[in-house]
Amino acid sequence: MSLYPADDPANNILLALVEWVERGVAPQRVVATKYVQDVANLGVQMTRPLCPYPQIARYSGSGDPNSAESFVCAAGPAVSNRRAAPEYLQ
Repeated sequence: MSLYPADDPANNILLALVEWVERGVAPQRVVATKYVQDVANLGVQMTRPLCPYPQIARYSGSGDPNSAESFVCAAGPAVSNRRAAPEYLQ
């Protein structure tokens, strides 16, 4: 196992996009990694799945809360205000 999980498309959004654009292979799952103090050599603090909008990563209720395997992509909160913020309308 690599010290850096970001060495493959399942853990690196840029590599996942390259695979999709250049080879036509859409990502089925991408996992984000948070390193201890943002230093990879110190180890992984936590991982989370990146979910397609409007879904969000939701804890499944069991397992390690710092592991992406303990999360599922689920429906996010309903959004009723779809207007642009006033500062963007000027």
